[in-house]
Amino acid sequence: PDCTHFSQAKGGQPRSRKTRALSWVVLKWAGQLAKVGLAPRIISLENVWQILTWGPLVAKRDKATGRVIKMDGSVAGRGERVPVENQQLVPDKRHAGRTWRQFVAALQALGYAVEWRKLRACDYGAGTSR
Repeated sequence: PDCTHFSQAKGGQPRSRKTRALSWVVLKWAGQLAKVGLAPRIISLENVWQILTWGPLVAKRDKATGRVIKMDGSVAGRGERVPVENQQLVPDKRHAGRTWRQFVAALQALGYAVEWRKLRACDYGAGTSR
């Protein structure tokens, strides 16, 4: 699944809930294949380590006013309702890892033993530490 919405290297904020949710497609396919007796014995995913902090997104707020910051960088007016698609979104630190834990639990519910490891590319001959 796409890692750009989890990676620190991205340098920006998550912009698409749909892209952040791509890992769920793996669960969907595993479940559909299991229904017809063709569940894969092994599922392997690769992503950045920050996916372990995958959780819900919340509106980014202006430190001075506490108001929502819009996608264009402006701050919402007093009492202004900003649609979610026009809000700058950031990971909710209070719930970091919640969605990851739900994802793992869903795989386990399908009967999979879930393991993960943090690997550094430079330990395998690549010229980068990510």
